Amino acid sequence: MTGAVPKGGPGGFGRVSRAIFHGGLLAALSALFAGCGGGVASTPGATLGLTGLEYEVCFEEVIQIASDSGMPALVRDRVGGLVETSPRLCGSIFEPWRQDNADFNQTLENTVALQRRRARFEFVPASFVAPPISDPSVLGGAPLPGSTGDDLFDMRSYDGPLELRVWVYIERAFTPGLRSGTWSRSQLSFSSDPLAPDRLTLESGATVDLSRWTPLRRDTAYERRLVEMIRTRLLKLPQASSAEGSIKPS
Repeated sequence: MTGAVPKGGPGGFGRVSRAIFHGGLLAALSALFAGCGGGVASTPGATLGLTGLEYEVCFEEVIQIASDSGMPALVRDRVGGLVETSPRLCGSIFEPWRQDNADFNQTLENTVALQRRRARFEFVPASFVAPPISDPSVLGGAPLPGSTGDDLFDMRSYDGPLELRVWVYIERAFTPGLRSGTWSRSQLSFSSDPLAPDRLTLESGATVDLSRWTPLRRDTAYERRLVEMIRTRLLKLPQASSAEGSIKPS
């Protein structure tokens, strides 16, 4: 007597075996990719203590490092101690010469989705803590120019230890109206927005944000990289020979 053929035909066992094999392979690849970026998360070193260095020199070095990193400065506020950069697209798996990703997981993420980085540098007095935001019952408005309330803090005249604080943000591009199919890419479609900015006629002259980028999170690994680049560069300055112990992540 011959054995009974399983339901679904002679290839039933083969299909089950292949399904099990593919499931196991997918689980193994997922564990491998997770392991590439594994480890205990450390506190981001996004702050650099500066003592014994001229503020103007440090400010110019930060601008130069931002430019060398492919993110030229857009905002250069020497009075407020602020530098904000233009965005730069993140490196993908098809750009092996790019070394701006923390691990292979981040490289895969930047390959699947179009993402970019932008950086923000702030010079503040050492151990500065922003005052709490109060909620007064009456809003007095902005201080009048020349009044005592209009006395702004000027970093150029500050004489004391400084801190440089670095933030790096990741933004992802998205396509408005995109509707992805759950089974096949052939089911991809787009919705039409009758109120889209390119279809609206604004008679009031108001502006409409046409940006297609949305913020995701901070890139703490890249923050630490920038802090180390700035520290290495500042230590090469002639005036840093006596302040080497004071240029360190804090």
